[in-house]
Amino acid sequence: MEMSFDERLYAEMAAFFSEQMAADALLIGMSAAWQRRFQQDFADCAFAAAAWEEALPAAWHGRFSLIVLAPGVEELSAPESLLESLQDFLVPQKGAVVVPFRNPWHWSVFHAWLAGDLHYGTNPLLAGRGRLFSFPEVVRLAKLAHYEDLAVRQIIEEGSEETLAAMQSCGVQSGHRETEASWQVVRLAVLDARTARLKERYTAEVRRLLSRLLHRLENGVEVQASAEDLRRLLAESGIDGGYLEEFVSNTAADAVFMRDILQKEGLLR
Repeated sequence: MEMSFDERLYAEMAAFFSEQMAADALLIGMSAAWQRRFQQDFADCAFAAAAWEEALPAAWHGRFSLIVLAPGVEELSAPESLLESLQDFLVPQKGAVVVPFRNPWHWSVFHAWLAGDLHYGTNPLLAGRGRLFSFPEVVRLAKLAHYEDLAVRQIIEEGSEETLAAMQSCGVQSGHRETEASWQVVRLAVLDARTARLKERYTAEVRRLLSRLLHRLENGVEVQASAEDLRRLLAESGIDGGYLEEFVSNTAADAVFMRDILQKEGLLR
């Protein structure tokens, strides 16, 4: 999972330090080279460090203005669980998490597919053993982990007009230059107190199952079975319509479309 230091990617991650003016920051999964550079450039900031999925001490609750993840969150088995757990360690109502993602929509990946060149190590955007997240999936993960105020920085690597035109002819949209962004660095801010109280009403397991069933319905996956499973979950967990509607607003890619589906299924009034 470890990635060697990259100056361009570091610059985009560090830009959020300048905007946030962090007092205390936590670096997760960072190699020594990444840690030294952050400490060198932001000497006024008090840094702590932890390995991926390391249990963080309770004494760190509410401490950090920024938590910065190393490249590689895609390789975790449950990245949304990590993102959600980190909220306890952020300064309440002010802290944020910075997460870099490889962009599988980049033109170089498309070009490699067309050339049949998917050998290991050929394209750094395809490195690693984990999954690749498109930007809509990044947004879904952020909502699932109960973050809001999503800000994005991109590393742009321009492609040829021929390649970009070929992608467009295949239906790939690039309104924000997504097909030329090799990396996207996302800053995630925590939810307000009202939504946080809603989050605490049900267990993490129930929320994950609820999100998975809603995601299946939104994407038309086994609609009848998914609707019945959701109906059963609502009954067994006692989830009321108000919570369900709020949850949909926070997690669905298209909340209006999702509410319409639930109303048609008689799951939401």
